[in-house]
Amino acid sequence: MHLNLNRRGQNLSVDVARTFPYSEYVSGSDRNNRGACEWISSDIFYINLNKTTTEAHMAEILKAKSVIVDMRGYLNENTETFLSHLTHQKLTASSGMFTPQILYPDYKNVSYTIGSYTIEPVLPYVKAKIFLLSDATGQSATESFLSAYKQFKVVTIVGQPTSGTNGGINLVSMPGGYRFFYSGMLVKNPDGSKHHLNGVIPDVTVNSTIKGIQECKDEILEEAIRLATEDK
Repeated sequence: MHLNLNRRGQNLSVDVARTFPYSEYVSGSDRNNRGACEWISSDIFYINLNKTTTEAHMAEILKAKSVIVDMRGYLNENTETFLSHLTHQKLTASSGMFTPQILYPDYKNVSYTIGSYTIEPVLPYVKAKIFLLSDATGQSATESFLSAYKQFKVVTIVGQPTSGTNGGINLVSMPGGYRFFYSGMLVKNPDGSKHHLNGVIPDVTVNSTIKGIQECKDEILEEAIRLATEDK
């Protein structure tokens, strides 16, 4: 592979040999080298749902004034597990997933059934300010979870849009052993806007900077820490 780069005003030409046949999916931010959880400060608790669950650390969450929940990548728990602790009343809403009912050829006269869900409040109630981290590594179920939190306005989502690839999958097997996956559903964001390719839009957008990339900074986490610190 031949690359032409511009680094600090200097043009560079680089030849890179491909030594790996493919790259495994990396769940979560590649700039996040933190563990499953930690205290950022005496009253800001961080938890990474790629590596653990909120239920496993409820004692710490109840002590914190602010909780940063890393939801980048694919998660280890269901939406209602933590959301149930953030409300005093039952929550009911559309899932945003529309399953097509195809009865005629050529996709004519297609109707849709709309999914819904209900969240029942569960004790203990979490009083802390909640910040969720998101980016394009979030897909499928992660996007459902973020959509639910955004819909009920019980958290602040910080980061970048998710991948926009939610919805149950259809599978087509092809000659040569290849398989082709695609979404068999129409999915919309909580406000009715397009989800596919757009993803779940954060409340606070954090754009990566060249300086941050060069210094291997986790700029999304840094912004959440700043917001949590200011909110105290």
